[in-house]
Amino acid sequence: MGLTLTLIEYFTGEKSTKLVHTFTHLGNRELAGMGYGGAEFFDAGYDVIAFKTNVDHWYQDIPKHIFETVRARTLDKGYLRRITYGGSMGGFGALAFSRHLEADTALVFSPQISLGEAFDKRWDSYLNKFEWAYPINSDTFSEKIHIIAIYDPMDIDAKHIDLLKDYVVHEKFTPIQIPFAGHATPQYLSEIKILRRLVLQLAEIHSADGFDIYSERKNSWSYHFHLGLNLLHNKKYQSSLRVFKRALIFKPIDADTHRLISTCLQYLRDYTGSTVAAKQAVNLSPTFQNYDHLSYQQMLSGEWGSALLSIESALLLSPDNEGLIQRKEHLVHKLRDKGSCNTGS
Repeated sequence: MGLTLTLIEYFTGEKSTKLVHTFTHLGNRELAGMGYGGAEFFDAGYDVIAFKTNVDHWYQDIPKHIFETVRARTLDKGYLRRITYGGSMGGFGALAFSRHLEADTALVFSPQISLGEAFDKRWDSYLNKFEWAYPINSDTFSEKIHIIAIYDPMDIDAKHIDLLKDYVVHEKFTPIQIPFAGHATPQYLSEIKILRRLVLQLAEIHSADGFDIYSERKNSWSYHFHLGLNLLHNKKYQSSLRVFKRALIFKPIDADTHRLISTCLQYLRDYTGSTVAAKQAVNLSPTFQNYDHLSYQQMLSGEWGSALLSIESALLLSPDNEGLIQRKEHLVHKLRDKGSCNTGS
């Protein structure tokens, strides 16, 4: 097993007057290179300080003296611009350390502002894994900082942006909303081929003028996937099914999309179709979730023996799952009773 650590590297070019501090996102395990978006900024003439971590801890392990070290290393450079940049956990870092790094701009995608909030349970499993040394609050930001936040207003992330608004100066806050982009807003912008150009312009002039963020959404898997989720949540099953099928045009081997198509068909009472789609999800990604879903579809289709096999496959991946154990017992009884009826006939 490799070392778990946070690495900070400084990359300098030819007499740059602009410096960007980049922060890697949740789940990153790569410590080589310029980190999150660093290479694109470097190619555009920025010097880069890359904060890279292979630990999911929201950068809470950084010693406070590091910021004085960074300041001392960059003091004689005469930078006219200092930017922080990151997404998700990296967006948190870009915001939380903006004052420490004397940034004039923080450019963030879908940042968390506070973990443990009642409205967002996605990150609760991380809460007890580290001490919270750098919270975001009213003391986090300097008066000069301009914050640009790109997020999906239909996602839970929007509630984090609501928290952020309480801490920032309205005139120095630029929200950019991308409906149905999901948490991974950079992926959507990459799919419509404007990510790099938009980021560099936002860093320079704090404006997305000249960019059409929405009309090309018809060419985005992210848009169709998250629109489909919204329609499914609102019980518009036929519309959701059509949108998920459109998403498959862009990612035909995405297991999650196949499983959600199966879910739509289940609610439309097409159990044969839902089972076929669930099998495709398992073939593409034999995970606990997909086997569990397949077993339920097979039960609805009356394929009791196949459902039992799928449950056993799921239990190999999660042997202590009480719900599955009970379902297996139910199926065993069902098959035993069916066998008894067949024997007596």
